[in-house]
Amino acid sequence: MTDGRRLAHSGFTLTRDYPAPAEHVRIVSTYDMWLDGTHLSTSVTSYGLVPLDRGTRLVHTEHGVFLDQFWADGPNRETGSRGNLELLAAHLLT
Repeated sequence: MTDGRRLAHSGFTLTRDYPAPAEHVRIVSTYDMWLDGTHLSTSVTSYGLVPLDRGTRLVHTEHGVFLDQFWADGPNRETGSRGNLELLAAHLLT
């Protein structure tokens, strides 16, 4: 299931919110990840948009809290962050 704020698949659930967006300036996202009802992590991500002569610079900052035994798994976190950036790019290009 996906509705822009919640994605659920095979026991994995991601809930997301976008507080305080400022068009052409920043996008802030908070999200929680769950697996089979167990809370894995909570993150706050900001995407700053800086206009340049030939495009826009993206400034990406993320702060995450990894709960219990679900500490930062580098390769999976990188894959998730890449997926988030690809979804953002697709949305901004439409």
